[in-house]
Amino acid sequence: MKTFYDLERMKVQPCFPFGSAYSYFISRLADYYISKSNGIERIKYELQEWDAPTKAYIIDLVVDEINNTGIMFFDEDELRSEGI
Repeated sequence: MKTFYDLERMKVQPCFPFGSAYSYFISRLADYYISKSNGIERIKYELQEWDAPTKAYIIDLVVDEINNTGIMFFDEDELRSEGI
């Protein structure tokens, strides 16, 4: 089971052009939600190996990332309430 420790380690793992594996991971999850018809299912799949507190934190990061894109009519509760 992955934890906050694993998420923090991703911050120092390089990943071009995102800078770090952490940034890439959060951006990829946000992209799943924005551009894929099955985005929530993809996010669920990616987060299945993370512990519950870290999942909740990651979802908060993804929500922030989506909000920063300027997408209109984004329902944060849809992402948070999907039992991810």
